[in-house]
Amino acid sequence: MEHKLSVFDSIGFAAKPTVSHGVARKITESHIAVFGSPYLVVDDVLPADLIEQINLNWPDPSQFDPETPGIEIAHIFRHDYPQYAPFWKSFNEDVFPWICAGVCSALSPYLTVLFGENFYEDIEFGAPMSLMQANAEYVGHPLHTHFYHNPDWIFTILFYVDPDDTRSNGTNLHYLHGADVGPGIPTNYPAPASDWTIDTAMRTFEWVDGTVVDDPQEVPYTCNRLFTFLDGPLAFHSVTPPAEPWDAGQSRRRILRCHMKVDTRRVFDRYKTLTDAKISAKDFHRIMGPPLEQRATDPFLREGPVRDFFAERTNQYSDIIANPDAGEKLAPEVLHRMIKKILP
Repeated sequence: MEHKLSVFDSIGFAAKPTVSHGVARKITESHIAVFGSPYLVVDDVLPADLIEQINLNWPDPSQFDPETPGIEIAHIFRHDYPQYAPFWKSFNEDVFPWICAGVCSALSPYLTVLFGENFYEDIEFGAPMSLMQANAEYVGHPLHTHFYHNPDWIFTILFYVDPDDTRSNGTNLHYLHGADVGPGIPTNYPAPASDWTIDTAMRTFEWVDGTVVDDPQEVPYTCNRLFTFLDGPLAFHSVTPPAEPWDAGQSRRRILRCHMKVDTRRVFDRYKTLTDAKISAKDFHRIMGPPLEQRATDPFLREGPVRDFFAERTNQYSDIIANPDAGEKLAPEVLHRMIKKILP
């Protein structure tokens, strides 16, 4: 990149506005591809000296908490800055909002259709910028979506930052095979949505039983690579465990992760008029989440309003993926102002 970041040994870095703005512009001008779901891959996002500082300031293992088997997480909340190196305050406030704004701008033609033209007025962080790493117990992540637990998530950011990791796999996107899938764009959202498509989206955690046939496509783990995908009812993804596990006591696969969302009411209130029965976030989670046995406790809600909700959302994803020019492209500068205000 033309501009550089000034890096300081003890206090992190001072970012010139033109650098962070340039990062956002590079992201928003990148190509959106489709494999299962729309996604974006951008390499060499940050200057090499800043990637070096990210790793030099990576927190001590004691500062991470377990999240899932083999995955450790450290959430960078603003009220927790004192427990981390000063670098993270600067990065979280001066650079990361521009990364999020760039992704949000790149995907805005989809988001303005799926969540409304002014969706950014209700944008939120599903969680703060999170530092993620894997230890020797990590066995990958099975096929899943985020929609069953958070239909208000709009996209997921995975920023690979570990230059020394040569063992870890990246993230797989999955293109499902069904009777309604024909030639053309390899999308999980053929138009119009069929019963098979809707049923598949609703089969939480039954996707791994072998009855769903799919093609995986890996986005390999490469340092300084930004990978993001549009969350949705059929945004299937997974992680294959490394061929060689890390040694005991080691933690690698360093990732900066972020889930962006809109106000939950924007999702449910917009669709509760589909039937006489309203859908609340609590009802949705009860019907769609684990344990699987609870799905039979309210068959009317599951086969009525919830199914109608899935059908409506799946058809909207189908329409915008087939016609991405139908949405409005928003400038990253507008989105940055909003994102900077809501840093958790």
